[in-house]
Amino acid sequence: MTKITLKMDSLDFKRLKILVRFLIKNPNITCKVFCQIYELLHTNVRFLQTIPRNFKIYAGKFQIEKSDAELPIECLPFMHYYCSFYNHDVDTIFPRKFINLECWNFKVFELDFEYNTSPFEIDDSIFSSLRCMHTIKYIYFKNIAINDKLLLYILESKIITSVSVSKFSCSYNLNFLRKCETKNQKLKYFSLKNSLSYVDSDLCSYMKRLGSVASLKFRDIDMFRCYTFNLKKLYEYISANLKTETKKICLKCIEIQTASNDDHSVDYLNILSEVYEFSKLWKIIYNVGMIREIEYHIFNEMKALKYLSIYSRHKWGFINFKKLFNVEMFKTTICLTIQSDIIKKEDIEVFKKFKNLGILALVCQNIDYETVNSIKRNDFKTTKLIIRKPDRPNRSNEINNYLDSEFNTDFP
Repeated sequence: MTKITLKMDSLDFKRLKILVRFLIKNPNITCKVFCQIYELLHTNVRFLQTIPRNFKIYAGKFQIEKSDAELPIECLPFMHYYCSFYNHDVDTIFPRKFINLECWNFKVFELDFEYNTSPFEIDDSIFSSLRCMHTIKYIYFKNIAINDKLLLYILESKIITSVSVSKFSCSYNLNFLRKCETKNQKLKYFSLKNSLSYVDSDLCSYMKRLGSVASLKFRDIDMFRCYTFNLKKLYEYISANLKTETKKICLKCIEIQTASNDDHSVDYLNILSEVYEFSKLWKIIYNVGMIREIEYHIFNEMKALKYLSIYSRHKWGFINFKKLFNVEMFKTTICLTIQSDIIKKEDIEVFKKFKNLGILALVCQNIDYETVNSIKRNDFKTTKLIIRKPDRPNRSNEINNYLDSEFNTDFP
């Protein structure tokens, strides 16, 4: 054992001394401690100076006898905040003292511009400060305009592994991609939530540069396929593809949830398939207006799914489960959540084909007795059945009595 990671609710100086002495005696072991609270009372700064290089301490907050306290500046080289939050308003100024920024060894940084009446346009001065923070792994932006400067900052980062942007507008043109050959192989997670403007599919040309992203989340966004394709762009596209065939990025997890009032029938999976390979995907949450024909073919490329949650909102957009699932899914899927306007008897027959299903959750507007009566305990011996909607008070007595007798009394 050469690496130790400890996660705890609280830590005080007495226990800290024990850890420090152990790691001084064992320099071949590296240890990181993550605690929600560090109690500063009785902490000896001179002793902190003996903390070896193989020991790092991160705390959510610091306290003195249960009262919140700021970490003394003399402790900064030895103890660190795990998270930092910057809430912008008219009276705040983003910190630009580089010497202080280099001492802030936090892992998580959130920039919240919620107080702005419109999405905030981050400028060069802020990015200069961000580039001085060398330990950030997870960064969150709220109420911003996604511009070329932000996208370039993410692209050039060699330390950030997770980026989340919520409540945003788009003001990028991606012209910098023509002059920049940089690729990011560090970022693992990329999330966009609650778009205030359309996100055009040209963003995919940027996402191709994020070559190690394994988890992707799009929630409450409006996306459309961009057809503004002039002759120059066409020539550049053909030339690039003649030189080399771009290798697609292998995704492991994807979540796409469009807004509940979004009536656009955008084939999100088809657009993203230009960048991503789905064959090794093990988790997908797909909540859209309706599933289009091309997307059934993409689902059939998924050979390693374990967790599948799918929701088609439109009444006319029913899900064809016979076309949706492939033979490998019946073997690998362990958790299946279905949300649809109606679930029919023939759908239940398809669900019975899953061999290793641990959870089957059904959410629908309409399910009749004939359909429920086709759900037999013997067909789902190792599966926990959940009917979230309609719930018990909104189901007929006939359906509830059957579920009680077939599965257990007071079936939820």
